[in-house]
Amino acid sequence: MGHRRSLGLFEPRRLLPIASLGSLLLVAAAVVNLVLKGPAADLLIFAALVIAFLIMAATNAATRHRIDVRLGELINDARHFKVVATEFADYRFVDVFNAIERQLKEQRIVTLDLRHQESLGVILAGFLPSNQFSSEEAPRSPCAVAPDEQRYLSGHRFWVRRLSAAGCPLIARLRKPEYPGQAVQLEVAAEEEADAERFVSEIRESSVTHSVYRGATLDVSMLPGVTDAFGSIDHSGKVRVEFRRLPAIRSEEMVIDPRVWPILEHSLVEFQKNYRTLSACGVALKRGFLFYGPPGTGKSFTARYVASQLPGTTAVAGESLPGFS
Repeated sequence: MGHRRSLGLFEPRRLLPIASLGSLLLVAAAVVNLVLKGPAADLLIFAALVIAFLIMAATNAATRHRIDVRLGELINDARHFKVVATEFADYRFVDVFNAIERQLKEQRIVTLDLRHQESLGVILAGFLPSNQFSSEEAPRSPCAVAPDEQRYLSGHRFWVRRLSAAGCPLIARLRKPEYPGQAVQLEVAAEEEADAERFVSEIRESSVTHSVYRGATLDVSMLPGVTDAFGSIDHSGKVRVEFRRLPAIRSEEMVIDPRVWPILEHSLVEFQKNYRTLSACGVALKRGFLFYGPPGTGKSFTARYVASQLPGTTAVAGESLPGFS
């Protein structure tokens, strides 16, 4: 689909000041006519006011839903901004959303919850397709942030930071996937590309450091993709991450070989409890345990016991409980 750009004086963002100037000139002509005792002075003034009102009302109605106009009102001439885009897995949406909110906390920002299909670069440049002039309010959808806890977040938000002591003018836009298998899209625009890249890096780091999944027990599974009647991929598969609540296991509930028990306690539980101290001492930390045996021998039960002894440690569960971090 080709893109169409409004031409010159007829761009919506320019139409209102031009109309206002024309109306002022008409009022000035009427005033001159009145001073010179012209016969139609009152009529000219009345006509100028009516025309100005109608043009302003029509311009406002035509542009109030245009996202490029809304952004242009917040940051003058953002069309030359450089845009940096990146993607995240769909289950990372809440982490990235929280990271942006945290990064811009207590700064002079304006948020717009508007859904638009075009990329941020196209929006800022004004190259909007004829059927994409208007935007609609983005719906809020539930996002799990903890076991049995949800937050309703906008699935499509713009953060606009004006020039302030906190930093340069910046526009960040986050879009939640609409279909399974799609990625979370983050776009950042700034006058200098380096500023946009720096903000993206800060968001990526913060979204990992303060992830809602840290210290939780997670159920990780793979949802299959969807194919159409001809066998073509309609939606690719995706990773699903859900919070899982498991009952704590006490040491007296464990039935284990006495020779294995001290190895488990010393080399796994105590090792993880002293992780930071060992790291500071230069001890190699990349190690793990593999529980092996036929079904019913206590592999998952032992893993649940370890998770109970290490609060704040992330436990990843599939059909069993194989991993910790």
